[in-house]
Amino acid sequence: MDYDENDPLREAKMVDDFIDGKIQMTPYLELEKRECAPPAIERLTDDDIKRELTKLLWNFADLGIYVDDIDHLDDRTAYAALLDFCDEPSMFFPGSKATAYHWSPIGSCTDEDTEVYLRYYADDATRARWASDYGCALPAKEPMPHPRPWIPKWNPQPEED
Repeated sequence: MDYDENDPLREAKMVDDFIDGKIQMTPYLELEKRECAPPAIERLTDDDIKRELTKLLWNFADLGIYVDDIDHLDDRTAYAALLDFCDEPSMFFPGSKATAYHWSPIGSCTDEDTEVYLRYYADDATRARWASDYGCALPAKEPMPHPRPWIPKWNPQPEED
């Protein structure tokens, strides 16, 4: 289904159609339409993984999908997590500068996800507030094992008058 990018109700119509089952959206299907679907992990060497991970993250950004909290994972594990996400039905708005979909491998709020967040991503103020609010011991703060400063970040565009 095609949606007019100039229609002010475009996103609302897409959400309604997604909820009603009129459209199926997964990152993989959208990437496949654009002829840049990610290859299966099994046939990739470590060098291939690094290249394909980079391409996938930038292709996601082109779709309006931004990945957060992935720098604690090595390239192969990060790529595998992103491939799993690629098959999840997701509501995102390709071509929209006003919206973004954020995905994180630690977004399910499990105890393990919280531990990873506190160990690698939480700033000192957040860690102190967490310790105070929950009265628990925090994991040691560690440097990011696989920093990727090149991962695209969402830069919201101001609405035009």
